[in-house]
Amino acid sequence: MTNTLSLAMAHRRRETALLRAGGATPGQIRCVVTAEALAVAFLGGLLGWPVGVAVVHGMRDRLAVHGFAPPDCQPVIGPLPAAGAVVMTVLTISWDQ
Repeated sequence: MTNTLSLAMAHRRRETALLRAGGATPGQIRCVVTAEALAVAFLGGLLGWPVGVAVVHGMRDRLAVHGFAPPDCQPVIGPLPAAGAVVMTVLTISWDQ
């Protein structure tokens, strides 16, 4: 997701230059980029959460079938990894600008 947002921002260099020419400060541009990154990361997290949970359970089942994990192994799924991914995406995009 971070690469996608970085690529999107690279394609919008003209818009950023136009904002700068219009008097926008670097802090204002960074705020706009951060808000956009947060919105995209939040939406991506909401859409990706169910898919990620399904993949984790599918992988656990396959690993248990082949003897790489105990059959009673239960993955720990919580909001902290998703929140961490959103925060890291926003920080990475903000840092890139």
